[in-house]
Amino acid sequence: MTVNYPNILSAISPVPHTEDLPVPVPPQQYILESDDEPTENQEKTPQPSTPMDADFTADLQFNKFHQITQEELNDLIRDLDLPKSKAELLGLRLQQWNLLKENVRISVYRKRHEDLVQFLNPYPANLEYRVSSY
Repeated sequence: MTVNYPNILSAISPVPHTEDLPVPVPPQQYILESDDEPTENQEKTPQPSTPMDADFTADLQFNKFHQITQEELNDLIRDLDLPKSKAELLGLRLQQWNLLKENVRISVYRKRHEDLVQFLNPYPANLEYRVSSY
């Protein structure tokens, strides 16, 4: 029985190994080279500045991130058409990641109905029921 592999770009078919294309053999030892000093093959090329460089200056304009206001959060939740539970989760996650301004409030209304259930009893004790026939 032979296996036919599809000839498509997204599939990798097996490669038959021959004398011209032997099976690769991994090295017996691995040697880590230092990144500090350039090797013979590697020339020293200019690299972008990092905080460790002596002449590094931070550009504070690009280091600031946008914190979301209450109005922006409300618009985002409305635009995404999120249910209350998902909107609450989104707000709490954004708050955990310090992406919300300090005056943004996340309101939780999941259990507020429990205080009102006593007034919504479908069969109150003081109500008389009369059945009339027409």
